[in-house]
Amino acid sequence: MSENSININLSELATSVLNEGLYLRHNNDKRLVPFMVLKTKKERVLRPLDPDIDPLDQAQAIVNSLRKKHTHIIIAHEASLNDENENRVDAIIVDAFDLSLKKGLQIAQRFNKKNAGGFKKIGQVSTLGTPTIIFELQKSVREIKVDNKPHFNSEIKKDTKQLDSIQTELSHHSPSKISEAIKKFVLDKLSNTKSNSYNGLFEINITENATIKNMDLLEFLCTNAINEVLGSKTSNNWIKANNRNLIITCSYDNSELYQAMASKNELKSFKLSNYLNYNRSQLDHEFKSVLFDLKKTANIKSIAKFSRLKFEYNRRDIDKPLTLETINLKTDNVYVAKKLIIGSTFILLVFLNWLFFKSVN
Repeated sequence: MSENSININLSELATSVLNEGLYLRHNNDKRLVPFMVLKTKKERVLRPLDPDIDPLDQAQAIVNSLRKKHTHIIIAHEASLNDENENRVDAIIVDAFDLSLKKGLQIAQRFNKKNAGGFKKIGQVSTLGTPTIIFELQKSVREIKVDNKPHFNSEIKKDTKQLDSIQTELSHHSPSKISEAIKKFVLDKLSNTKSNSYNGLFEINITENATIKNMDLLEFLCTNAINEVLGSKTSNNWIKANNRNLIITCSYDNSELYQAMASKNELKSFKLSNYLNYNRSQLDHEFKSVLFDLKKTANIKSIAKFSRLKFEYNRRDIDKPLTLETINLKTDNVYVAKKLIIGSTFILLVFLNWLFFKSVN
């Protein structure tokens, strides 16, 4: 194995452990309990560390006391770092070592903690340095292979306006690699030369072909990946340039993990209803309910539901909801917008009229 391949493998292992640290910290009010991952050719062991002892010193002592031929040692702990404005913020720091290399890798992810306004990553993963190895140097282990990247099997489907919705499947055992691949896949699509032909609907299904040990970690990482896509400059530019909404659905074995939307008026993500498993009767009932909600009030979530339902009908090649035959309502966006404007104007006139008579009396 080349040194370049070894370095790639080390970087991927470090990122995977960093993501585990973020997952363990995101819903916790207390600091991350430091931990280390000891990897051999056949096993991977996660071991907690004493928070009152320097994590690197502790890891070195533990490894020296064990009689095993480790290939990689990765240590994760929480500390504070400066952000781009020189303010101190919390961060998960990972020191990763391939025991066949003299230099390791230190990376970090800054974050805003849960009890200070909600957990949120700050910026991108940073490389802090390449520390000198603190463990006994081993011979290169050629049997270790770099994992293959997730492969996407995509299908393009035309909607009624002849715009493309993207449905894709992928499979891999690593939640870290899956989430990174999803983020890269969508951003690449939104920035390529054909991006103006997309209607904004991305449906991503992770298949069961590979065993995933931690589904909660997968959901956490995929949720973060989708929210990062929706909040990115690339997505914002695409939404403005094409005057369309962006809706991303991520499922595992066709069971929804997360779904969110960003609109041209508001870049905001939230969980929407999952319509993938609705039968025709359930779909029509939901359509009727959402349509009446839109007639009463206009908010970004009801509009997102309406758009998602229209996409779902198009995806199934259903021309018209059955409910329209009984309620006889128009469903185009212009009609909905006109109704909302008329309703809002009427309410305003009633309010002004009430103020006028109150002042006269």
